[in-house]
Amino acid sequence: MTQKKRTALATPAGGPYSRPQVPQEEGVFHDVSATAMEYLRNSASPNTLRARKADLKIFTEWGGHLPSTPEEVANFLADQAGRLGKSLATIERYLSTLNHWHGAKQYPSPGKSELVRAVRQGIARTHGRKQKQAKPLLTEMIRQILDSIDGDRLVDYRNRALIALGFSGAFRRSELVGLELEDIEFVSGGMTVRLKKSKTNQEGKPEIKAIPRARRSPQYCPVRLLQAWIRQAEISSGPLFRYIDRNQHLRDRALSEDGFYKLLKRLLREAGMEVDGYSPHSLRAGLITSAYRAGKDRFKTKQISGHRDDRTFDRYIRDNDPFDDNAADLF
Repeated sequence: MTQKKRTALATPAGGPYSRPQVPQEEGVFHDVSATAMEYLRNSASPNTLRARKADLKIFTEWGGHLPSTPEEVANFLADQAGRLGKSLATIERYLSTLNHWHGAKQYPSPGKSELVRAVRQGIARTHGRKQKQAKPLLTEMIRQILDSIDGDRLVDYRNRALIALGFSGAFRRSELVGLELEDIEFVSGGMTVRLKKSKTNQEGKPEIKAIPRARRSPQYCPVRLLQAWIRQAEISSGPLFRYIDRNQHLRDRALSEDGFYKLLKRLLREAGMEVDGYSPHSLRAGLITSAYRAGKDRFKTKQISGHRDDRTFDRYIRDNDPFDDNAADLF
């Protein structure tokens, strides 16, 4: 019997270790119907699939093999965390991607071994840091941004509606730029927005956000601003927030997530506001924090944000003033 060929790979410490060379296979499911395979391909969002592909490329360019071994995965994670200084969140994403690949191909997952579990725990204890959170854009800050967008260009109508709706609906970036006109229904009390999918609702269960009309400050009303944008842009169907070129020509395609990020940064600068620490997620965190400070009902706020888990919801409340309504203020 011939011995399996072995090859040496360098560990982060510089010492070689051996792993058996296993031929990479495609993991074809011979007994699965074409319909089932189609559903399998639709089991994850395009963004998730792109992220997994990028993670696997990083692993193989590092020198990793697919399928892999516990020793190889442990060395990869240690190198990424130690020598390259990757965050704990990134390390855990790499591990999740590798576990998913092996499971999907029907190979034993090295990430579930005691060795890899222990290395991951050691990385968390050594390098674990509090995850950076986007600073909240609070109600008064949203007013300041909207006040600075005071033009009558087509892009101004879009930007006002984009910021007002993004805040009032506590939307995630992907949700907001993915909206279509067919998702909006104007009613007497305001409007309803139907989300086809969200981060926590990949199955496409009905999820409706109710956005009320602004009674005290109509100039900031998300319903009014969105109606004005739709009229000006003459949108009859398709993407709601669209790309507009430098010549104010409206395109058919939706504003991209990266485009929204850059746009928000520019709007903050033009409003004379701080830019560092803010992102499109600041709109979501800002609505939740503002509602909390205004004493809004917790259940009603979760209806807007779509949160199901209380611990996740609580992390969105950015209570930046520890002296405001402090529990020790009793004398």
